[in-house]
Amino acid sequence: HVIPRSKGGKHSWDNIVVACESCNSRKGDRTPQQAGMTLRTVPKSPAHPAVLFAEEFWRNHGLIVE
Repeated sequence: HVIPRSKGGKHSWDNIVVACESCNSRKGDRTPQQAGMTLRTVPKSPAHPAVLFAEEFWRNHGLIVE
């Protein structure tokens, strides 16, 4: 999570990015700014139809908690 959930960050596509294990551990429970890191791109929802379908399915079945 870009903004950790413990600091009020949401579990949403615009707050989740992919990171290697080393970078993820280095960031820890801090914001990127606190960890001295910058995002390469702005987080966004994936555009692949299978992912969009899965997200809608999860939302409709109560599997996504916001």
